[in-house]
Amino acid sequence: PDRYGPVLKKVIEVTTDDRVREQARLTLARSLSKGKTFPELSEALTLFKSLEREAQVERIRKEAEEHREGLERVMPGVVAPALIGKDAEGIKIDLKAYEGKVLVLWFWSFTRAEEGQFDAAHELIKNMEGEDFAFLGVNCDLRSPAAFQRQANKEGVSWRNALQYRPTGHMTDAFGVHHWPTAFVIGVDGVLRGRSIDLAACEALSKELLEARLILEQD
Repeated sequence: PDRYGPVLKKVIEVTTDDRVREQARLTLARSLSKGKTFPELSEALTLFKSLEREAQVERIRKEAEEHREGLERVMPGVVAPALIGKDAEGIKIDLKAYEGKVLVLWFWSFTRAEEGQFDAAHELIKNMEGEDFAFLGVNCDLRSPAAFQRQANKEGVSWRNALQYRPTGHMTDAFGVHHWPTAFVIGVDGVLRGRSIDLAACEALSKELLEARLILEQD
């Protein structure tokens, strides 16, 4: 989106050809749908929906529908997709085991680490101690379990992680992840409640969800 967004928006602004405008809007939406932030994803969803309703070219309407359906499967408000994987010890990971807790699912990498990301993860885990909360990483570095564990020990990574072995494997594909780190917040009911927000926002949302559940239980 940073590279192509401004050019596409300019094309949309100046062109007098409706077909060119529609194609530029579709291309912009597809670019935004692979963005890093929640506002980018939301803008992409809005564009896809508007093209479904308004596009004169049938191909563009159909493409917009397909992309809208794919994006909606991994946006807040839907049941979280299945995550099929194993941790560094070869133990199968199943998100159903976390039902009843708020879960932060964090896709991340050693090689594409953002400054301070490990400190932020440790801070989140520490602040949520004693709560119905869990933190699960998905490491996307394509390392063997032994190689991952060596680097994890070096970096002080102590949380459980699913390991992905392929660049575009089932875990990143299932959750529509194109960048890491990318975080999801999954509620106690297994429904996605937040995505593509930083870990501080994940903590705030997690506390909000747990507080809402407590109020409902008291009522």
